[in-house]
Amino acid sequence: FRFFEGQLDLKAPEVKEIFLEAREKYRQFMDQPPLWRILSQISIGKKDKAPRSFDELYTMAIDDLHPLELAVKEMVQGRQIPASKDPYKLARLLRGWHGKAEAFLKNNPFSFGDYKDIPGAKSLKKILEPVRDNLDEFRAYIVAKRALELADRKIETGIYRSDAEAIVNMYEGKFREVHRELLEYQDLTLKYLVDAGLLSPEAYAKMKIWNRDYVPFYRVMENTKGQGTGIGLEGRQPVKKIRGSWRDIVDPLESVIKNTFLYINLAEKNAVGRALVDLERSGDGLGKFVEKIPTPMQKTTVTPEEISRYMENLSENLGFGAKELPAEAFEALEIFRPSAFVPKDNVIQVWENGKRSLYQVDPEIGRVFKALDRENVNFLVKLLSIPAQWLRAGATLTPEFIGRNPIRDQWSAFCYSKYGFVPGFDLVRGIFSMVKKDQ
Repeated sequence: FRFFEGQLDLKAPEVKEIFLEAREKYRQFMDQPPLWRILSQISIGKKDKAPRSFDELYTMAIDDLHPLELAVKEMVQGRQIPASKDPYKLARLLRGWHGKAEAFLKNNPFSFGDYKDIPGAKSLKKILEPVRDNLDEFRAYIVAKRALELADRKIETGIYRSDAEAIVNMYEGKFREVHRELLEYQDLTLKYLVDAGLLSPEAYAKMKIWNRDYVPFYRVMENTKGQGTGIGLEGRQPVKKIRGSWRDIVDPLESVIKNTFLYINLAEKNAVGRALVDLERSGDGLGKFVEKIPTPMQKTTVTPEEISRYMENLSENLGFGAKELPAEAFEALEIFRPSAFVPKDNVIQVWENGKRSLYQVDPEIGRVFKALDRENVNFLVKLLSIPAQWLRAGATLTPEFIGRNPIRDQWSAFCYSKYGFVPGFDLVRGIFSMVKKDQ
């Protein structure tokens, strides 16, 4: 048995983790009273068309997170837990995640979990204040610094090295300090991911070594939507490997703001899932709410060209070139990697120490997690908004308003327009332009 565990440590540590978890679940099952063990083996069927319960109606009309609240109450069994460990309260607070990102940008960066301001840290707004009149030059400087770093790693950037060196030499003395503070700010947003479990400390340390002058190099992609955060709790690993491109670079300062919103959103989403998993681990008999399941594996074919490029990148560290390897080393390989696909609607994914785990939950809780970051505009709010819509319609659709408003607008346009607006005449011209749909 020890030999088997040792082989798992070497070849499939994630499989060993599943075995150990199954062993612990089996122990918990056997420690239960006989009545509980027998009842757990009995499936009680439900009617297909059962009448809606009060809790279902409450979820529809008042609180779409109500199923999660009920599950938490049953799991804690009357115990008091802090808000930072309560999945329902964290899910409720998630609706205000935009304010956290704006506080990072405008007020002061803070640490994950306790939201305490980090001493000595500056917001992005304060950092850019000294260069607000020279933003174009500063953009060119930080892009040039990053381009030189990537050029040393043989990654295409679309920036000529001679141009980058000229810009760095020109503005090094002027922008060095602001650039340093910008790097510190981005480091704090990255640490937010580490503390939230989306990035491991080891990966963070490697990223810092290879990206000392980092600014985002998102590329302008025509006719495509921007990078989102995923639906509900379908968070993903936000840090991607850079591949190089000659496409235009999106404004790096705009991309820093985008990363701030993206990282904080994903971190706060993941906090809800981690709190639910931690709550399940805190007591026996809670596996009916949250159950860890194996991550599905996906077959990937690695081509000889990919193997060759990989070995060439390692040749400096290994001390021999890729050409010295036998021909068999460059044959196509089929390997199995964890799939990014989430198999069911009642399966949520939670990141811990940079590793993704899948958990099966009750379908009602699964639906809560899928819609976790949607605005809570429930049935009751929509119902109460109808009288206000009638009031606005009654005020604007009356003949008196329709006749008076265009005349008033004509004189307003005549007084404020800088283009020689002629009352009456330009109104008719505008109507004909709308009909013809001209410029």
